[in-house]
Amino acid sequence: MKQKNKIIPAFVGIAMAVLGAGAAGVRATTPETCPADVASPGHSIAVADFEDSIRTKQGGMFFCVGGRPDQVRDGLVRTGHPAAGAWRVEVSADAPRTGVGGVVPLYDACAASGAEPPQSVPSGVDASKTRHLHLRLIGQLGQRQLRVEGIAGKPVGPETRGVLLGTLPGDAIDARDWRDIPMALGESEIDLARLTGIRLLLDGPGEAWLAVDSISLAASAGGLPARQTEPAEPRSLRYAVWSWRTESLLSDTARRDALIAFCRARGITDLFSQVLYEYHDEEVTLQKMDSQRQFNALAHRSGIRVHALDGHRSYALEGNHPRMLRLVDALVRFNEEGTPESRFHGLHLDNEPYLLEEWKNEATRPGVLQAYYELNRRLAPRVKDAGLEFGLDIPFWWDKSDESGRAVYRVMTVDGEKPLLDAIFPLVRNVAVMSYRERVTGCNGVVAHCRQEFELGRRLGVDVFASIETGAGERFEKGTTFGPYSRAYFEWQFDTLKRILSREPGCSGLAVHAYDYYREMLEKER
Repeated sequence: MKQKNKIIPAFVGIAMAVLGAGAAGVRATTPETCPADVASPGHSIAVADFEDSIRTKQGGMFFCVGGRPDQVRDGLVRTGHPAAGAWRVEVSADAPRTGVGGVVPLYDACAASGAEPPQSVPSGVDASKTRHLHLRLIGQLGQRQLRVEGIAGKPVGPETRGVLLGTLPGDAIDARDWRDIPMALGESEIDLARLTGIRLLLDGPGEAWLAVDSISLAASAGGLPARQTEPAEPRSLRYAVWSWRTESLLSDTARRDALIAFCRARGITDLFSQVLYEYHDEEVTLQKMDSQRQFNALAHRSGIRVHALDGHRSYALEGNHPRMLRLVDALVRFNEEGTPESRFHGLHLDNEPYLLEEWKNEATRPGVLQAYYELNRRLAPRVKDAGLEFGLDIPFWWDKSDESGRAVYRVMTVDGEKPLLDAIFPLVRNVAVMSYRERVTGCNGVVAHCRQEFELGRRLGVDVFASIETGAGERFEKGTTFGPYSRAYFEWQFDTLKRILSREPGCSGLAVHAYDYYREMLEKER
């Protein structure tokens, strides 16, 4: 619960106030057109509310800077803490002494190019008629101090420096009570008419944490803006997990029961489970069918939908299409011959053609993509007619555009050439975006990498899962998995992600790769 406020008088530099507008009030306004962001006397510009949202009112996505996730990290504060509902930034004792903290862009810095801020100069917010920046803070800075910087007239990125607006000593912030801190903007040498971002840096040695409830710009130092909107109601999400080691699960009832118990405890609604089969003479023969039916029925009684999972990079190639078509035929027979609760709920394919050698050659890549599309085009009606839910795993970067805004990955359809995702989405019921990253927030975080897919799913009625990786080891690319980090960090990021996605238009669920890694993560010491 949020506790009583304390007002800190204005001092060097800036005024920051905290509001409580909900995620529903976030506007995806383009940087060039922000007429509502020009303040008149007695009014304020709402910048950000951290009530289950990680975006500013102007569409910018918050992020932390200055170190690895084990040194500096951010997320939404979990319930039961005095700062519940706020955005929190933490730094460890071994974090750098300068340049670590959080950044709040005042425009959509992720829109132009996904993982990298756009190179064009954004207009940002016209704050020329305001005189104060207001923050509502709670935290424990220890030996560190809060350094507040403003960025104007240039893109906001991890390395972007700002103009000093003011500093706040550690003892000015309390770890138990919210404090409303106004800072005067008057003497700072910054172009307030083109304000593009605010940096909140924790300078000095030692551990520290800071939670920010909201930020606004105002014409006066007194009073906080009234709550404008209530937070959007969260939606129920689907929660999925991949499971690849089916043979051992079906052969060992203890392992089988442990998986079901794990899924029930974690609220898993969908299990992408590797289907066992042999392929010989262009025929698919399912294996361990009796055990598979028992497993499916047990999952069904526990509220878990089992999707037959299969996939390999080579299956995208035309010569292997018969294998996938025969697999669907085998699944149809399996479902027809079993009881309703023992059936597979869907077919989920993890074919990743970009791992093929042919993908590396620009001359052969279009043919690979076309073959991938043709496979799914042929499968889709068969899967639908069988009453199965058809799903695919896709990389987050398949939505990439060139400098002109034209989709890079394209295929030919009966309606002419289309962007790959525009052609694929109408064929399926669900898509798991492999948005594998080690952070939730920022332009290179999990949420940002799903934005276009969420919008496409919303428009076409496709369930879109954001996805995370939990495996550890050399085979996992640096920066793509939560595996190397602590259970406490993972659980914080997971909780933040669930809260954000439940209010994210177009998002239907969250998927975790994979069961064994996920279980090992939760067995770590906190």
